[in-house]
Amino acid sequence: MNQPSAITSIPRGTPSDAPDLLFVLRHYRWLIIIGTILGTLAGLGIYSYIRKTSPRYSASVTFQVGAPRSALDSKTTDSASIGTLEEVNRLIKRQGVLIEQDNRILDKALEHEAFQRDRRDPKNPKAKSRFLTKNNLEPKKALQEAVAVSPIGGTEVFKITMTTDDNEEAANMVNAIALVYTDRLREQDKESQAVRLKDLKTSQKTLEEEIRIIEATLADFTRTANIGRVTTRHQIEMDTLSTLKSALLNIEIEVSSAQSSYENIKKQVENGTLQLTTDLEMYVENDPQVRMLENQKLSLVQDKEVLQSNTAALTRQTLALNIRIAATSRMIDERREELRAKARLRMQEGAETRKNSLTASAEDMRNRVKEKELQVKDLDNLLVQYQNKKDALTGKQRILQNISDSIDKQELEAGTDYARIRRLGGDAVAPLPEDVSYPKLPMFLIPGILGGFALSFGLGYLLELTNTRVRTPRDITRSVQLPLLGFVPDQEDDASLAGDLATAIRTSPMSMMAESFRQVRGRLAAQADGKPLSTLLVASIAPSGGASTIASNLANGMALNDMRVLLVDANFYRPSLNKTYKNIPQTGFSDILVNPADLDASIVPCADMPRLHLLGAGNKPTIGATELLESKTFRDILEQLKKRYDIIIFDGAPLSLVGDSISLASKVDGVVAIVRAGVVSRGTVGRVRDQLRQVRANLLGVVLNAAQTHGAGYFKQNYRTFYEYAGQTDRNVASK
Repeated sequence: MNQPSAITSIPRGTPSDAPDLLFVLRHYRWLIIIGTILGTLAGLGIYSYIRKTSPRYSASVTFQVGAPRSALDSKTTDSASIGTLEEVNRLIKRQGVLIEQDNRILDKALEHEAFQRDRRDPKNPKAKSRFLTKNNLEPKKALQEAVAVSPIGGTEVFKITMTTDDNEEAANMVNAIALVYTDRLREQDKESQAVRLKDLKTSQKTLEEEIRIIEATLADFTRTANIGRVTTRHQIEMDTLSTLKSALLNIEIEVSSAQSSYENIKKQVENGTLQLTTDLEMYVENDPQVRMLENQKLSLVQDKEVLQSNTAALTRQTLALNIRIAATSRMIDERREELRAKARLRMQEGAETRKNSLTASAEDMRNRVKEKELQVKDLDNLLVQYQNKKDALTGKQRILQNISDSIDKQELEAGTDYARIRRLGGDAVAPLPEDVSYPKLPMFLIPGILGGFALSFGLGYLLELTNTRVRTPRDITRSVQLPLLGFVPDQEDDASLAGDLATAIRTSPMSMMAESFRQVRGRLAAQADGKPLSTLLVASIAPSGGASTIASNLANGMALNDMRVLLVDANFYRPSLNKTYKNIPQTGFSDILVNPADLDASIVPCADMPRLHLLGAGNKPTIGATELLESKTFRDILEQLKKRYDIIIFDGAPLSLVGDSISLASKVDGVVAIVRAGVVSRGTVGRVRDQLRQVRANLLGVVLNAAQTHGAGYFKQNYRTFYEYAGQTDRNVASK
C-alpha cells in the first residue's frame, strides 16, 4: 500500500508570482547597466543640445526688508516691533505679486530703453530688443513669465531675477525693472504718507474737541462736588476712622478676656472650687449670725473647761456640752458655706456683667466704625470720579501730543524716500557666457540616470514576469507549490568532477555534484519519517531532465549506505542505463513483464558495487507499456523484488509525455520529479502535479537539475562556499 500522498498536504492558496526584485537586479544586471548608461547619455545629449541651441541667462537685483515705520518712529530695538520672519515673508510675497502683476510697473518697464532698443544693433534706433521680437507671447505676459521674485531663506532679503537668452540683455532688463520698482515704492510711500498725514490731522481735530469736553466736565465736577473741601474732610475722616478701629481692637481684646474669665468662673462655681477674694472672705467672717454662733461656741467651750476643773465626775454634763459645741460648729460651717455659695454667685454675676458691658461697648464701636467707613467711602467715590476724569484728560492730552509730533515728522519727511524696502548693492552684472541658468547638468543627468535605470529594470521585470520557466527553488516552492528535495549544479560548473556523471557520488565523492546527490538522498530519508521506502520512481517532468543521472547516483549512494538496491530502467522509449553500466543484458524489464521466468537472468550486479543490482529496459514492448504496468504480473514481480532488495529505484520516462510513468507512480511508495532549470514551464509542472494527485501518487518532492551559476548567480555563492569549506578552493572555480 502506498504511503499517504505528500502532495495533498501542500496548501492550495496561490502565492504571488511577481518576480523577486533582487533576483531581477542580479539576473538582468547587464541590461540594467546598459540601460542606465544609455539613459545617462541621453540626458547628457539633451543637456548639450539645449545648452548649445537655447541657453538661458539670469541676472538679479537684491532688496532688503527693513523695520516697520512704527518701529523707526518709536526708536525701539525690540525685536517684536521689527516684525517676525513670517511677517517679512508675507511682505516679500506681496512684493512678488506687485512686481509680476502691477500694470504700472510692467508697462513702465516695457517702455524702458532696455526693452525697446536692441543692444546688438545700436545704429538702428528702431530695432526692438530680441526679448520682444523673439517671444510669441504678448509682451506683458512674456515679461511676467521671465521675471521672478524669490526670498533668500531665513533672511529679510529677496531677489528680483530676469531670465532671457542673452546675458547682457538679462542684466539690463532686470536693472530697468528694479529702477521702475524703486520708483513705484517711492510713489507708494508718498501716497501712504499723504494718507497718513490726513488721517493724523483728522484724529488731531477729533481729540482737541474731546479734550475741550473733558476739561469742561472736569471743571463743572470740581465746582459742584467742592473737591478741595472733600479732600480735607476725607483726611479728617480717615484719621477718625483709624482711631475708632484702634479703640475697637482694644475693646475686642477686653471682651475676649472677659468672656474667658466668665467661662472660667462659671465652671469653678459649678464645681465648687472657686476661691473667694479677701473681701468676700471678710464678708463671710463678719456675718452677724456667724459672729453670734462663734460667741455661743466660745461660751460653751468656757463652760466645759470650768466644769472639768471643778467636778471631774460630772461626765454626763461634759458630754452634753460636747454635743452642743459640735452642733454649734456644724451650724457655723453650714452658715459659712451658704455665705460662700452666695459670694461665688456674686463673683459670677459680676464677671457676666463686665462681659456684657464690654460686648455692648464693642458692638457700639463697630457701628461707629461702619458708619465712618460709609462716610469715607462716599468721599472716596467722589475723589475717584475726580481722578478718573483727570486721568482721562491727561491721556487724551498725551495722545494729542504724540499725534502733533507725528504730524510734524510727516511734514518734515514729505518728499523724502523713506520706504521700508531698500536696495542692496549696485546694478545687476551680466553673467558670463558659461554661467547659464538653464539648462543645468543635474536637471538632465539625474532624470536620465533614473529614467534609464527605471526603463531597463522595468524591461527586465517584464521579461522575468513573462518567463514561466522553472529556474530557481522559489519557482518550485512558491509558484507551483511543491516541496524541494534539492538542486544539482550544472556539470560545467563543477571543476572537481571526474569520471561518469551518472556515478559521481561514488567516483567523485569530493565534488559539489556528489554533495548535491547526498543532500537529496538525506532529504528522501527525512521524508520517509522512519518508514523506509521500498520502491521509488525517479522521473523527469519533461525530456532530457536528467532523471537517469539522478536515479543512478541515488542508487549508488544508497548502496554505499550498505543497502541492497535494485536500479530498474523503466524508460522503454529511451533507455539510458546501459550506456553507464555496460554489463546490463539485452533482456530486461519489458521482457520479464511478458515472461517472468527471465527475471533472474535479466538482473545483474554492478561490476564495482556488489550490493547494487541492475535491471535494464529490455526489448521494446510489442504492446502498450501502460498495460504491462497495470497487469497482475507486474504486481507479482514487484512483490518478489521487494523481498530481495531494501529499495527498488525505477528510472522512468518523462511524466508529462507518457502515461506509463503516471501509472507506475501510483504503484510505488514515492515519486521524485526532476526539473531541468530553465527548460520546463511552471504550467507543465503544475499539470504533472495535478495528474499525480489524481492517481493518488506520493510525490516526495522535486529536484532542480543543472542549476547554473551564470546569469542570475543564484547558486554561485553556494558552490564557492562549499569548495572553501571543503578545502578544495580552486581559482578557476572561484572565477566563474
